[in-house]
Formats: sequence, C-alpha cells, structure tokens
Amino acid sequence: MIQLEHVLPADIEKTSFSIIACELAQKEISLPEELAPIIMRVIHTTADFEYAQTLKFSPNVVEIIKNAVGYTNRKNQHKLEKCTEYMIG
Repeated sequence: MIQLEHVLPADIEKTSFSIIACELAQKEISLPEELAPIIMRVIHTTADFEYAQTLKFSPNVVEIIKNAVGYTNRKNQHKLEKCTEYMIG
C-alpha cells in the first residue's frame, strides 16, 4: 500500500523556490534583484527555466505594480516585503 505524506502548500512552495534558486545558480543565471520575485514565480508556476532569460519587462514595471496594488500604504508595504523575502529566500 502506498503511504502518502501530507505536505503543506507553503512547504511545497518554499522547497520549489529553493530548487529554482539552486538551478539558476548552477546555470550561472543571475536575476535582477527587483524582478527576481516575479521571474521566480513564473518559473515556479510553469516549470520553465527559459523564462529566466526570455521574460521582458517594461521600464519601471515594479513601481507600476506597487502603485497598482497600493504598495505605498504602510500595511501593504509590509505584506509585500514579507512576500518578497519569502519568494527570494
């Protein structure tokens, strides 16, 4: 009989981001710090490492996103910083 292990989604995600970071390091691919959380999320979602080198971003995209989600609000800023810390390790 197969025994299944219960793993929390957050633990799966954390492991996935760690694996992605290691794979990128082995391939000697460095991501721009500001864009790394976005690129890592795309790779995590698609399992396609080519996105690390093929994604294109408009100028100031991170600032535009922050404004769109209300990043200037101190409460939201804290949440986004925590999310970014989690995403990039």
